Amino acid sequence: RDNPRSRFPQCRAACRDRPAPTSPRPVSPRSRCASRTRRARPPLARGCRNMFFLGFRYGHSNFDETVNYTFTDPDFGSFQRSVTTSQIGASWAELTSGLRVKIWKGLWMGYTIRFKFGASTSATPGVVPFDIPGYGLADTKTYWGINYLVFWRFPLRKVN
Repeated sequence: RDNPRSRFPQCRAACRDRPAPTSPRPVSPRSRCASRTRRARPPLARGCRNMFFLGFRYGHSNFDETVNYTFTDPDFGSFQRSVTTSQIGASWAELTSGLRVKIWKGLWMGYTIRFKFGASTSATPGVVPFDIPGYGLADTKTYWGINYLVFWRFPLRKVN
């Protein structure tokens, strides 16, 4: 007698709870075990998480800024001066969009596009900031940016 558990290894897990058939005819792979196993699988293979995404971010930065300058005059000579402004706060918003795709085994490629806008700074009595960390130049109203990425993903567990 043929035992379907030994002939069709894909049925072993699905038929574990069922008793072996007592009829002499063999069970085909398309019978109850194979169809039951097929229904349990997700539509995409595990580990394949291709994605397109849209997002919104809020950015905030606290920083200090120092301006050093030298003034040179032919009549009075030259002198140096330093002006420091501390505890400056800046905030802005970003819209993001991107795509990540699995190319081969652990190789992934993708991109992210971002649009930064609405930069504002806290009151700065001494110096108007030139550069905002995380945003860019303070006098620019909007920024476009793109990141292109290629990476290898190391699985932490075995994927079927």
